[in-house]
Amino acid sequence: MSVINQMLNDLQQRERQKQGQDQQASAALTASAVVAAKVPSSSRNSVLAVLLTLISCGVVFFLWQLSNENQLLKQTLAQQVPVTSQELTSAKPSASKEPSVAEESLKSAEPLASRELSAKQDSSGTKAALKAINSSAEETMLTQAQAVVAKAGLTEELPLAAKQALVQVESSTGQEPSAKQEPLASQKPAVKTAGLEPELKAEPPRLAISRKKVSADELVRQKWLQAEQAINSKQLALAEELLEDILLLQPGHEQGRKQLAALWFGRQAYQAAINVLAQGISLAPDNQEFRLMQAKIYLSRGLKEKAYQVLQVLAAAENNDYLAALANAAQQTGRYQQASELYLQLTRSQPTLSRWWLGLGVAHDSNSRFDQAISAYRYALETGNLSMSSSQFARQRLQQLGG
Repeated sequence: MSVINQMLNDLQQRERQKQGQDQQASAALTASAVVAAKVPSSSRNSVLAVLLTLISCGVVFFLWQLSNENQLLKQTLAQQVPVTSQELTSAKPSASKEPSVAEESLKSAEPLASRELSAKQDSSGTKAALKAINSSAEETMLTQAQAVVAKAGLTEELPLAAKQALVQVESSTGQEPSAKQEPLASQKPAVKTAGLEPELKAEPPRLAISRKKVSADELVRQKWLQAEQAINSKQLALAEELLEDILLLQPGHEQGRKQLAALWFGRQAYQAAINVLAQGISLAPDNQEFRLMQAKIYLSRGLKEKAYQVLQVLAAAENNDYLAALANAAQQTGRYQQASELYLQLTRSQPTLSRWWLGLGVAHDSNSRFDQAISAYRYALETGNLSMSSSQFARQRLQQLGG
């Protein structure tokens, strides 16, 4: 006989014992009531005291007997050998073939408390004692049944009616359903396969917003592209704002500084353009383009001396455009000897360029070196790449000088 059948038989035997004891107790109560009705009022109290003493003794004896039975049952379960895999295999079909017995035993355990309580309504003290006895007995039987079923691994094999009865018994005793005996609606047997992990629960999609830190160089690149687009689309105010942001983030941005100075010069904000170029010169003193732009602004405003002072710092530069601007500024400020030396340097660098020869002729002519001026004017006309007005000026000076 399997462990489940033994447990069910023990439950049935104890139910019969309890029913017999309940009948004896009810008969004793009836007899006591009859005797109490017959005896006179003077001796009724003594008889009632004797009956209560007898009932108390019976209750104590019943508790002692129930405790002995529980200890014996625990010792029997502890001495049993663990169930092997073959016994489990054979126990599962037997448990599934006898659902009616387990169901009836579990269902019969539920109304037991109500029957005992209804039979003992005559004495309030006796009723409370018997209720405690029944609840403790039901809890003990339920705990033992759960332990055996969990040990045998047959929780998932019990039929639906037996599980519902087990849950009802637990609810009648005031216990919460255990984790292994959840309702079938929420139970989902875990699929276990060899070598595979349990299937993870799919989490709902979540929108994660992360902030990406943009470096100063990357921000400057973005603003420079936006500024170029603004200039192309004639949005000059927006382009100026973007260029100012670029210079705040990166003061050494040469293209942004030159573009901003050109925009301010174009809308005749001369002092602002000069200031932004001066800041660039202070950061990069050898920057020729900043000095050229600032000198041109000074010359446009008639500030020839300032233009010359700005360009004179890099007089040893090898840039022909820079040397030509310096020579022009020197000539306009009356420094003809320096102007002639600079133009002579340019003619040696680019001898086929007529405007250098024309500049050299003007420098000699202004310095009263007329023979050298006539020679320079002739070279300028021979190269043949002068403009119409420059050619006419060179011929007139040759005629005037007698060349």
